[in-house]
Amino acid sequence: MVWARGVRWRAALAGSLVAFGVGLSAVANPAPTLAECTSLDPWPSFRQAAPSAKTILIGTVTWTPGGEVNNRFTLRVDEVLRGDVPGEIEITRLHSGVPETICPGGSSLIVRDVGERLAIAYDAHVPGQRRTITAVAIVKPSPRHRFFLPEMERLSVAEVRAIAAEPPRTEASRPALLGHPVRRGDLPDAIPWIAGFAALLTMLVRVRRHARPA
Repeated sequence: MVWARGVRWRAALAGSLVAFGVGLSAVANPAPTLAECTSLDPWPSFRQAAPSAKTILIGTVTWTPGGEVNNRFTLRVDEVLRGDVPGEIEITRLHSGVPETICPGGSSLIVRDVGERLAIAYDAHVPGQRRTITAVAIVKPSPRHRFFLPEMERLSVAEVRAIAAEPPRTEASRPALLGHPVRRGDLPDAIPWIAGFAALLTMLVRVRRHARPA
């Protein structure tokens, strides 16, 4: 019946428009998980930033609230390579200070297990930025987590000590770009656009099909 076809056509059009709107809404108001953010926004290179840092330390995670992902933990300071640091640090949502292009305000430092070792360089200078930044490296034998901070450098204690012993670089000798490229690209950020485009294409095909003469 013509009436039934008209109802189905309007329902298909409404469904396609809703799907397209949901895709656009996800782009305009992304809500990525903590793990997604830390995977997408890489931290600056410890090797490049640490020579200019005011404080460099090596520490071991002694407490976390539990769970797979923790951005709040206690770090026992095992070795101070530069500056003055207390013997224990409570860390909550520590950010690098560099622009977070994919997850603004979401890419804080995370750990998984007690016993993990980190090297942290505070108050380092980055070319082109007015404020100082924080760089972090995983200290061997602690593993590099595949899905958490995948681009973060993994260094031995000897390597961290050697980097801390380097003199601060001048502006002319510093690399123009700190950090590592995100090899996976921005695919997760583009998924809503792809879904919206697919929904719009489906809508147009359905409209054209129903518009054909019987």
